Amino acid sequence: MPPKYRPGPFLNMFVATQLVERVTTREFERAGLDLHAVAVLQLIWLNGPVTPTRLEQLTGMRPTTLRDRVNELVARGEVRRLPNPEDGRSQLLEVTAKGDRAADHARIAFRKAWDRIERRLGRSLAEFDPPIEELIRGLRDELSDG
Repeated sequence: MPPKYRPGPFLNMFVATQLVERVTTREFERAGLDLHAVAVLQLIWLNGPVTPTRLEQLTGMRPTTLRDRVNELVARGEVRRLPNPEDGRSQLLEVTAKGDRAADHARIAFRKAWDRIERRLGRSLAEFDPPIEELIRGLRDELSDG
């Protein structure tokens, strides 16, 4: 029996997110890494030094969840907090040398999962980046408008 209607992009993205998390978690567990902490680490590595507010915008995570992840990374010595020279009330987050090594291991784990999915699809996952990035921009714009 065919579905009553097409799921649409939001439901499809929800399902894709769940599946990406399962596939990458499996690969990360093999490498002894925690997906959620490493994803935040990667974003700090790519954008650092970065303020927690900017990191919240980049991740789309709730502030309390993000704070817990950052605290975990700081406790593990993979991220450090620095004074923000532009705002004395704020901090900058920066990846440490230990965090660089963890980020390298994460990129290898991501690449393994990525390669396996590309083989199954018979095409590059990079083809999906432009429309996904466009969707992310639209979602961020919606959230920033309140």
